[in-house]
Amino acid sequence: MYKIMAKMKMKNCNNIMIHIAIVMCAIMLVIACDRVNLHEIADSDSRTAYAIAYNGSVYTLIIANIYFDKQFTSSTVLPNPMGGIAVNNERDIMVYNNSTGIALSTPDLKNWITSGAFPSYNTVLGYHDSFLYFNETNQQINQFDEDAMSWNVLATASTNSLGMFQANNSQIYIVGSIGTNVLFYTLDNLSTPFLTVDIGISLLNPVWGYANDNIFYIWMNDTTNSFFKIVSGTSINLNPSFSIGDSFIDATVTDDDKVFALVSELGNIYLKQIISDGNYPILYNFGTTGTFAIDTLDNNNLIIASYGNTESYNGLFIYNIKKMKIENFITTEDVIALCVPR
Repeated sequence: MYKIMAKMKMKNCNNIMIHIAIVMCAIMLVIACDRVNLHEIADSDSRTAYAIAYNGSVYTLIIANIYFDKQFTSSTVLPNPMGGIAVNNERDIMVYNNSTGIALSTPDLKNWITSGAFPSYNTVLGYHDSFLYFNETNQQINQFDEDAMSWNVLATASTNSLGMFQANNSQIYIVGSIGTNVLFYTLDNLSTPFLTVDIGISLLNPVWGYANDNIFYIWMNDTTNSFFKIVSGTSINLNPSFSIGDSFIDATVTDDDKVFALVSELGNIYLKQIISDGNYPILYNFGTTGTFAIDTLDNNNLIIASYGNTESYNGLFIYNIKKMKIENFITTEDVIALCVPR
């Protein structure tokens, strides 16, 4: 009898151990599937957007493309107000502002490492396994040291430099101005421009830029919201005569060279395509409220983020260029930061 009971207890223990093993395998499978899905997001033919949603009390990291999205509720209070989000080549994520500090993602994408080492300016770029920002006051390029949790001067750009931007394949360019000439530098050579182009007018800060292969784009807020396309060393002003709007909010360029901009005009916030001088069709009117950002996922899809918009679509959503409509609503909560790394 005792032997039978002992055997039954042993069998029950074995069953319990088997059940525990099955549960653990299931948990590991879920985690593994999440990691595979994230890998698929990063490696798909759609670029991946990284965004932070905030509902007034909870921060959520959103990683999304045109196929699906993942959302991770933060267990950490993130920098607020948020100046931006940056992602480097290792898919490390930094959120930051220029007044209180930064936060770095951890592997579970829910907990963050925080630090008071804030950048001086709210344009941080992910670069290789680190992060950079450009100091507009002294033209210094600063790099984040994750071990020391501090920003260190990596290099000093030419005194005519106005800022830096990131192009395809993570390449970073520094743009400068002398008279009506625009000068482009690389991080490898900050003293000698590899390209100098006469655009006919002087650049004004702030200036934004982007590059597809060997085609460069720069734009700025002036009387016509000038937008320039630079091909083979020749500058083409896309809007020499007619203003795109009262002011730029944000702009983006697809790999097949379609140009889109969010502009403020007569109090309204419009999504426009910039086709040629005076030809800027309004694709959408978002009303009069809210703060917006835009980027490109592929040649047919734009991703738009907004917060504080009470009159139209708010949050994070995808605009289909071919269908000319918003068709994928990822969240309606305020989205306070957006980054699409390249």
